[in-house]
Amino acid sequence: MDGTRRPHMLASIYQRGRTFEEAVRSDEWMYVNFWKKKGDLLNSLESLLTYQSGYMLSEPTGSEIQIIEEGKNQRTGARTMIRRFRKKAYPAPEYTGFVDFDDFVFMCVLFTPESLERKNLRKLRFILRDAFPMSVTHDHKARITAAEEKLKGALPIEERAGLLARMGLWYREMRNLHQSKRVLEESLSLVPNNYYALEELRSTLIRIGDRDAILKAMGELVRLDPHNPTVFDDCIAYASGGPVTKSDVLSMLDGLAKDYPDDHLVQANCDFYSGKILIETDPASARQHFVAAEQGFRKLFPPEHQVLAAVQSGLAKLSENKS
Repeated sequence: MDGTRRPHMLASIYQRGRTFEEAVRSDEWMYVNFWKKKGDLLNSLESLLTYQSGYMLSEPTGSEIQIIEEGKNQRTGARTMIRRFRKKAYPAPEYTGFVDFDDFVFMCVLFTPESLERKNLRKLRFILRDAFPMSVTHDHKARITAAEEKLKGALPIEERAGLLARMGLWYREMRNLHQSKRVLEESLSLVPNNYYALEELRSTLIRIGDRDAILKAMGELVRLDPHNPTVFDDCIAYASGGPVTKSDVLSMLDGLAKDYPDDHLVQANCDFYSGKILIETDPASARQHFVAAEQGFRKLFPPEHQVLAAVQSGLAKLSENKS
């Protein structure tokens, strides 16, 4: 068990004697994460599976999802499930084990060569059977006191802003949300384009439930790099629950497009993500946005670019729903 924090994973699991990089190259490893149930939309295992399927099957061909087994966790009786995901571009199948606890879903993702599937699935089943929920109480008082003393001295602006951003995380983990908000806003007043501080502030504001402040932080975040799809994905993910709605995100995307009228990539990105948001509730508008996005992307990228395949997938899904 490797507790190193990496993007989208809280910990990783791989064979003793190997490094993380060696395990990834061999396509034989796992990682764990959690999904907190929230709002009225993503408040169950089924809604999480539907949400994930939407982007996992975004390519028109070569992807397949199967639920291969279900069971019960032996400690709490919680429902367990294993999903297999095959994708043409992946060197090995991806298996995700779920444990459906009351307030959150525990996820363990397994990558394994098919020749070792039976052995490694036994390990995944063991984790699902034996996992149990617990509460963690964070005590960062000593860290915060040390940071406050350091801030009394003369520090470069970037170092001061970074230290304040870390304090924001510590305060939030101690459930002192208003202090977290205060130091994160102070950090951003020093370095306004700090992606880490903006992400931390957005996480804190989500817990406070301050809709206007969340939208402001999201707007600033997406403007850091409106050419980068990651910032759009990060922002849209927060419209799945809490005070921010899909209509709010659509308004934000409309405002972004108006701010960059001559930037074809920003315009195409705004149309594409607007289409993704509207695909279930307003298919006609979603189609208009996808068509506009396709026209914009074709001016910028070669025909084989993955974003054009994603647009075609969205249009295909609209056609399937219509039929």
